Amino acid sequence: IKEALMDMGLTAGQKDFSCGYVRNMGKGRIVVMGSNPIPELLLFLVRALKIPYYSRATTSNALTTIYKNKSGFILFVLNRDQSQQNVEIELDLENLGFTSHAGLEAESILNGKKAKMYDQAKLQRIVEGYSSEVIQIVKNDKK
Repeated sequence: IKEALMDMGLTAGQKDFSCGYVRNMGKGRIVVMGSNPIPELLLFLVRALKIPYYSRATTSNALTTIYKNKSGFILFVLNRDQSQQNVEIELDLENLGFTSHAGLEAESILNGKKAKMYDQAKLQRIVEGYSSEVIQIVKNDKK
């Protein structure tokens, strides 16, 4: 992040630095950046502004979005790369309403394969190039 901020004009020892602004709009906010932000900088801003992200792909050229349904959540994963990727997805369990990943199950709606849950709030799924995956996430209280 430090290198990205220095590229935008931050100098060593500088305490305050502006590279954009936040404007309240309706029930939300618009964040205007004065640069082409790198993913690490965007994540830093999301966390600093306390904006819930719910799900995010930590693999390059992959995107996620998550929706609540009657039985849990539906996670959409898009691989924008031409080659197959093992996409790693980080879930914001607290904002999704879970206290831990214990008992969470993730399964593909398209082919029924389980997605590997690991490291508290992460899961992995192999997604073909220029393709997508749809995953159902449910809490199994019997575990």
